[in-house]
Amino acid sequence: MRKENSGVVEEVAKSITLLPRLMRYFFGSFKPKSDIKIKKNEVKTLFEIFHHPNMPMKYYVEAVDMETSSFTYLADNLAQKGLIKKTLAEKDKRKTVLVLTEEGRALCIQMKLEMDEHISEMIAVLEDENLEKLQGAFLELEAVLNQIEENTGKKIESCCGMDTLRRN
Repeated sequence: MRKENSGVVEEVAKSITLLPRLMRYFFGSFKPKSDIKIKKNEVKTLFEIFHHPNMPMKYYVEAVDMETSSFTYLADNLAQKGLIKKTLAEKDKRKTVLVLTEEGRALCIQMKLEMDEHISEMIAVLEDENLEKLQGAFLELEAVLNQIEENTGKKIESCCGMDTLRRN
């Protein structure tokens, strides 16, 4: 740790705990308007599959932070709803990979648009000056994350595939 900035480093470390709170605030109250009944972990899983298709189930288990048995049940439900397909990996037939169906992909895109609308409604209460500050803070945060990636050589994955959807 840097000794000359240790106080700042500690304050930044404490401030980082605001990020999960921010995510819960914006996404915790989100409810998809889909005709398909869908749970929060299913939404997370669909976005992960959208962002990282054809990955082994183990990858998604870790990405959405679930126990394997619970995730298997969730994946079976998504397959029954026609949103994903479970297939055997081409290189290793012992592994099951997940891919979105066309219906699942369309639902992800629809939910992303709904999330954008939901978030827009939530931040519409802010005055223009605070909206600009918030936008500036996010741009700064993105620049810092890019610098961390560059300095460490590690790619920082987005939460639930939101980065890919944001740029599409």
